[in-house]
Amino acid sequence: MERTGPFPQDESRVRWISAGWLAEHLDDPEMTIIDTQPNVHDYITEHIPGAVYLSEGVLRVAARGMPTTFGPLMALQDIFRRIGLSPDQPAVVYTGRGAFKGWGDGSSRR
Repeated sequence: MERTGPFPQDESRVRWISAGWLAEHLDDPEMTIIDTQPNVHDYITEHIPGAVYLSEGVLRVAARGMPTTFGPLMALQDIFRRIGLSPDQPAVVYTGRGAFKGWGDGSSRR
């Protein structure tokens, strides 16, 4: 297997990919690209073509005093269906520090 990023080399379903790999696969009709930038205005002003916006915050709920617990499986499945994701479909999730607001937990820098 050609290594295109620091992803696990086993049969894990989670992989790290490179920007180059993504550029080569942007037209893959089976793949969903999910933009999780913390501010929707950054998605509007700069996102990967074809990406759908999913605020990472909609995946989290408070549980027993923990504010960052993922929501119930049934609720998350409904959210993923709404953006067109299915269980057997590959998805790329990315975030960034957008140009509009300039804040967030993304790792991109200008």
